[in-house]
Amino acid sequence: MGYWDADLATPLSTIPEFIEKIQSSREFVAVSGSRILRLGTSIHRSIFRHYFGRVFAMVTSNILNILIYDTQCGAKLFRTEHAGLIYPEHFISRWFFDVELFARSIARTGALWFV
Repeated sequence: MGYWDADLATPLSTIPEFIEKIQSSREFVAVSGSRILRLGTSIHRSIFRHYFGRVFAMVTSNILNILIYDTQCGAKLFRTEHAGLIYPEHFISRWFFDVELFARSIARTGALWFV
């Protein structure tokens, strides 16, 4: 079970890679994308948005004690049984639900096994 943001900052062509990665180990409960600059692409953001996003991701990673570069990337794939643990309740925020997914994963399983 997963989702991709409509802007396709992570191309749909990466879905097979996500599936292959999550199937490579039973320890992995999810795969999360990262919007790093890809060869031949151009990402246009204001300097404020860029730095605000980086600070937010750094603070989030430190609070949750996780090593994820891009917590807000809108490309995530979950094992079905894990999705059942983290999706049943409504989200507190519609803007930071990605972070909520990480926090719920940690709270429900005691660890975060994302790749």
